[in-house]
Amino acid sequence: MEPLALIIGSLLALRISFVYRKQLKATFAYFSAYLFILASFLILFPRLRTVISGDYYVPSILVVQVIDYVMLALFCMNLLRAVRLSGLNKNAWITFSITAAICLFLALYPPAVDGILEFSLYIIIYMAMRLLDAALVIALVPIIWLYVKYLKSQQRQSLTFTVIIFGIICSTVFDYLFATIVRIFSLAMIEDSFFYAIIPHTLFILGYFVIVVGLYAHLKDEQWGFAAVDIAMSGGLELAKDK
Repeated sequence: MEPLALIIGSLLALRISFVYRKQLKATFAYFSAYLFILASFLILFPRLRTVISGDYYVPSILVVQVIDYVMLALFCMNLLRAVRLSGLNKNAWITFSITAAICLFLALYPPAVDGILEFSLYIIIYMAMRLLDAALVIALVPIIWLYVKYLKSQQRQSLTFTVIIFGIICSTVFDYLFATIVRIFSLAMIEDSFFYAIIPHTLFILGYFVIVVGLYAHLKDEQWGFAAVDIAMSGGLELAKDK
């Protein structure tokens, strides 16, 4: 289910990239690449484990993950450039600060409780990935705040963008949230059960399908908008002043 959702999302994001020009065109192209690389990773790497030797398997995974994170980071950077951060008010910055603190806590607390914080190459890379996840979510907070603000002006694009970003957040840190809750409340029963492995995967799938829904709605909204303009230009719509 995860690769299927990712491939569908990648195709939708690629299709949307052809609708826009310049800034948003690159934004959705990077997002499409991110989803496609992640889908390819989930499909191919379990099968390549028997082909790639142990000395090269882990470095290969890290290379793919770094490339994928670069694509997602470029998506976030281009999306930030497309919005006016000057529109953030005091409440937005307070929300931004609280989100930053929560995300860093979710990234650091489970490894700290498990006692795996040590100066080894594997742990350093592992922690860097968790902190990068937190940083990406933190970067998305100003964007989602502004889009929610724009909803008040009846801009449907803002709703679809908000859904897409929520899906990214869900697929990025919600499994960290689950792991943190298990450790805070010492839910050993869950930690030793079958559900401990299933719930994070379920959260990933939920996040990916939320992204797909947001991308599909955004694509349809754009197509409807352009179709309405074409009809109006051809005289198919009756102008208000002519009524």
